[in-house]
Amino acid sequence: MRETSVKGDHLHSLKLSSFPRRLALLDSGPGNTWKVAVTLSRDQRIAILEVTPDSVTQLTSIQTPDDCWAITAVDTATLAVGYLGPRIDLIDMTGRVLRRLSKSLDTQHL
Repeated sequence: MRETSVKGDHLHSLKLSSFPRRLALLDSGPGNTWKVAVTLSRDQRIAILEVTPDSVTQLTSIQTPDDCWAITAVDTATLAVGYLGPRIDLIDMTGRVLRRLSKSLDTQHL
């Protein structure tokens, strides 16, 4: 993963285990510090990163049951993760499924 300036200048890099697909802002802290979640679908993981003007650091990762293709932060402790299927899991920051929404074969609604 590469952080660049608005002009496109390379600022920082962080080597991830697979190609990042989607990201979600979890929190913006003091001093231009951001906490983001990045899906690494081929690894069935979500990387939690801290981004500052000076660095990009991986804080932790969350294992997921399938390849995750979409992500958004519900709040600072809960993520909504979308999978092919279609299915959406609401998970906590340890990966525990709090609620699962899935499409039935006989309806168009989740």
